[in-house]
Amino acid sequence: MGVERNKDVIRLSDDITEIDSHILQKYNMYNPVTDRFSLEEMPTIKIIVPKSVKSIKQTAFFGIESIGEIEFEEGSQLETIGASAFMNCTRLKRINLPNNLKFIDIDAFRGCKSLQSITFPENSTTVLGAHSLDGLESLETIHFCGYVNEYDDKIGITTTGSDSGKRITTLDEKILGRDVFNKIKEFTIPNGIQTIEEEAIPYYCEKLEEVNIPGYIKTVDCSSFYKCPKLRRVNVQEGVKSIGDDAFGGCNNLESISLPDSLSDIGSGAFSNCWMLKDIKLPSQLTRIRERAFEGCTSLQFIEIPKDVTEIESEAFFESGIKKAILPKGLRIIGDSAFSECMRLEEIYIPDGMLEIGGYAFNGCRKLKRARLPAKLTEMGELAFGKCPSLKEVTIPKEAKLSDAMFEDVAKIVVEGSYQITEEDMENIFEDSDPEIVNLFKKQLISYNFRKQYDNEIEKDER
Repeated sequence: MGVERNKDVIRLSDDITEIDSHILQKYNMYNPVTDRFSLEEMPTIKIIVPKSVKSIKQTAFFGIESIGEIEFEEGSQLETIGASAFMNCTRLKRINLPNNLKFIDIDAFRGCKSLQSITFPENSTTVLGAHSLDGLESLETIHFCGYVNEYDDKIGITTTGSDSGKRITTLDEKILGRDVFNKIKEFTIPNGIQTIEEEAIPYYCEKLEEVNIPGYIKTVDCSSFYKCPKLRRVNVQEGVKSIGDDAFGGCNNLESISLPDSLSDIGSGAFSNCWMLKDIKLPSQLTRIRERAFEGCTSLQFIEIPKDVTEIESEAFFESGIKKAILPKGLRIIGDSAFSECMRLEEIYIPDGMLEIGGYAFNGCRKLKRARLPAKLTEMGELAFGKCPSLKEVTIPKEAKLSDAMFEDVAKIVVEGSYQITEEDMENIFEDSDPEIVNLFKKQLISYNFRKQYDNEIEKDER
């Protein structure tokens, strides 16, 4: 076995099947004390690995800063890369891994801080040892569809040290390492992962633009992609079941996200303050819109709530840009401040089955022109329609239980079927409204009551 050297290229001989630990030291091409090659005129080199090699042993090229590129010959039979094999190769910029690769052990590429591109085989089933990619602070793209082996903190190695180890099903910050995401722009979640744990993707991943979440992942946990400032596109594939609280919260530049029908739960604040999100189709299996889910989505102009949703929780669309919302027939509860401060909202049709509208539900909707309240409504909270100066018409059912100061700053109002409200109630219900409007309402009320009483007396006389 030998090594061929030609200027800035080192080629291992074709007859080897394994690359031993510290291979270049054995051929006097590397000094572990000075961390330099013997030929100083070679500041960076390229290593060519012949196709006959099946295994690169642990620490094979450990700490050799002069390595700039690793090339595997076409038809490579490489199956395993050992622990720390390329660890701290700080000038290594790119590597394309061969198709037959089955296992990458712990720390294999750890500390390769200049590595910009690492290409895994397409449809890879490669197993990745924990921390294999830790410290890759220059990495821009990773599409890894293989598996990740479990890491044992007590002994500091992957569970079995082989590709038969226990598979990781939860992605947390220890698996790939936090530095991986410093410059990464695209990311595909590894195979076998079922849960993306809270803050697995650090919130300061400033370069991340696109995320693909495959269907084998069941849960995207709380704050998984929280405050990724350049994240623009998220593709969640069929099979994902839940997105946790604040999972994409604060992703100010998120423009597009596709959600599958398999998704049955979107957590509180999941898309809060996604300022650039213009359109989203909610999955059909949702049964509730959780609190703050779309709070502060100022570019979101239209939303259609799925037919099985029965509750929109508090502040779900608070300060969003919605102009029109389509609510399902089965909706029963609109929570406190659910649509509060939706400055562009012009019209809302509230379905007949609605039972409860919370306090401040539509407070501050300054362009809201009309609202029809359903006949079955039994409760409406304080200032539910406060500060709605453009509101021209509201229909209130006589069965409704009305709270003080439901309407404030009302420009004009026509009320039907409310003859049972006493004059004493009116000053509170229409708090801070123009006195002329209140007086007009009182006259309508008195006239209505008189007509009701008059009609009853006529009926008695006719009998």
